Amino acid sequence: MSGYRPPRWLERLLEWALPEGLSGQSTLGDLAEDFERRALASPRRARLWYAVQTASIVAYRVASGPWTEGSTTGSDFMMDIRWSLRSILRHPGFSFGVVAVLGLGLGANAAVFSVVDGTIRNTSWWSEPDATVAIWPDQRFSFGQLELYELETSTYRTVGGYLEAAFALRTPDGESESINGVLMTPALFRELAVQPALGRAFDDDDALLGMERVVVIGEALWRRSFGADPAALGSRINVGGGPATVIRIFLSVLDVHINRSPAAGEVVSVRHTSGAFHDARTPQSATENESNLIVLKLDDGQTIGVRQIAGKIARRIVCRLKVGDRVEAGQRFGMIKFGSSTELILGHRTEVALRVAVGQRVKAGVTVLAMIAPVEPLSVTTTAVSPTQPINS
Repeated sequence: MSGYRPPRWLERLLEWALPEGLSGQSTLGDLAEDFERRALASPRRARLWYAVQTASIVAYRVASGPWTEGSTTGSDFMMDIRWSLRSILRHPGFSFGVVAVLGLGLGANAAVFSVVDGTIRNTSWWSEPDATVAIWPDQRFSFGQLELYELETSTYRTVGGYLEAAFALRTPDGESESINGVLMTPALFRELAVQPALGRAFDDDDALLGMERVVVIGEALWRRSFGADPAALGSRINVGGGPATVIRIFLSVLDVHINRSPAAGEVVSVRHTSGAFHDARTPQSATENESNLIVLKLDDGQTIGVRQIAGKIARRIVCRLKVGDRVEAGQRFGMIKFGSSTELILGHRTEVALRVAVGQRVKAGVTVLAMIAPVEPLSVTTTAVSPTQPINS
C-alpha cells in the first residue's frame, strides 16, 4: 500500500450515488485502487481524475433517479466483465501467462484424449461399438468357460473371446514370414464391423473339437504373400506360433554373468528394447524392463529365443551377436553386468520336456534346461479374405 487515499468527501458522494450492496462496494473499491496507482505518478492528477469519475456517476444518479431493487440484476454481469478487462489491462504479463498455461493445458488434454480415443478406445472393430463391452479377466477363459457363461447370461446378445498371438506363415514360395494374428470364437467374429470380401466367415461348427482348422487372412497379406490369387481360398497353408514356454533364470550379483548360447544355430534376429529398470525378481520386470532378444534358427529348422533382461542394478546389457552369425551350444555371446535375468523362449510348435524346476540352481554350459522336439506346422484351410483387418495384420 502506498498510503494515497481518495478525498473523503468524494468517497462519501460516491457512496450516495452508487447502488447499495456488493456491486456498489466493488465499484468503489476499483476506483480507490485505480486512484492509488495514479497517485504514485502524480497525486494532483489522480485527485482530478477521481473528481471527474465522481461527477460522472453523480450526474448519472441525478438523471436516472435512485436505484431500485432489481435494477442492478443485469449490471452485475457487465460489471464483472469490465472488472476483468481492467485487470487484464493493468497486468498484461500475468494475464498472458494465465492464458498461455490454459491454452497449453487444453491443447495437451485434447492431444492425449485423441491418442487414447484412437487406440485404447478404438471402436472401429465392432459393428455396434456403443453396445460392445470388453473385459480383461485376471486369468484366461477356456472355450468351455465361455460357452457356459453364454448359456447362463441373458444380458448380452453375444459372448466370445479372442487371443492375440504371433504366427510363422509358410508362404507358397517356401519362405517363412512372421505375422500377427488372433484366435477368435466364431460368434465374436460375426460382431466385427468388417466381414470377408471373398469366401465365408467362421460358423459355429468351426469351433467344434476335431473340426478342420480354418483361417481368414487380411487383404494386404493375401496380395503380398499369395499374389491376390483367388485360388488361395480353400487351399491349405502352414502356420505356427502362439503361446510359448519360457524358462527364466535369475542371476544375483554373486553369480557369473556370462551368457552362453543354449543350442547351435544361426542368429536370425537381434532386437534391443528400451524400458524401465525394475528389480529382476518382480513380475513387471519381465514385461517392462530394458531387454535384448536374440532369435536363433536351429539346425532342424526350429526357432528359439534368448532374452537378456536388465535389472535395478544391472543396467548394461552386452551382446556380441549380429544377424547371420553362427553359434554353437555353450558358446559365449554376451553378459549382463552385475546380475539380472535371462529368459529362454521355446516356441509353441515345439514339444518341450523341461529338465529344471522352479528354485533349482543352474550352471551355464552344464545344466540341461529342456529337451525339445519339432512338431509339424499346423495346417489350416484358407476360408476367406477380409478387405481390411482391424485386429490381424
